[in-house]
Amino acid sequence: MFLARVNDHVSTVTLYVASDCAVFCYHRQPTLGLGIVFQVDHTKAALGEKGPMRVFLINPSDIAFGIGVITPRWLFVLAGATPARYGVPIIVDETLAALDPANIDPGDVVGIGIHTANALRGMEVGRLARKRGAWAIYGGVHANLHPQEAHELGCAHGVVKGDGDQVWKRVLADCEKGDPQPLYDGGRVAGDDLSGRRLG
Repeated sequence: MFLARVNDHVSTVTLYVASDCAVFCYHRQPTLGLGIVFQVDHTKAALGEKGPMRVFLINPSDIAFGIGVITPRWLFVLAGATPARYGVPIIVDETLAALDPANIDPGDVVGIGIHTANALRGMEVGRLARKRGAWAIYGGVHANLHPQEAHELGCAHGVVKGDGDQVWKRVLADCEKGDPQPLYDGGRVAGDDLSGRRLG
């Protein structure tokens, strides 16, 4: 739960991805005249009690603008696909606020989504995660095309190719057992497997 400022009134705002998965809060900063500015508290005190392992989902970026422009959908998809027993996933969009590696503990899982433009930073994040004793798991377009780079340059424990929605819980279970696979094939999620959504 974070402090949010909307139209100059202070309030607390939480966006839920799944029924038990709070992942983001925001405030608008009128003085900038720009969209939404996020204030994220990733201190250990704010992250709460540690369960069997914590799950970090990271959108890497070399520069933190502090302004929400295009936060990737996959962060919320995997947050919603994370079994409740692992607690609330910790989303870190580095375009908003840089990752503090000190928050990562041994045994945590760090999911990193990379495309070509942020691949180098993503691999740096993976190396930091592995150095801290966490599991580094990659996905995204670049990791799909060049999974060997994630292993060779990013110290990956595993790479998910294809959609992560359904295979993610298996990845987490393997990490918890200490036996992540080098490559997971998430395939494509069929339309029949998608939950219906009602608009309006």
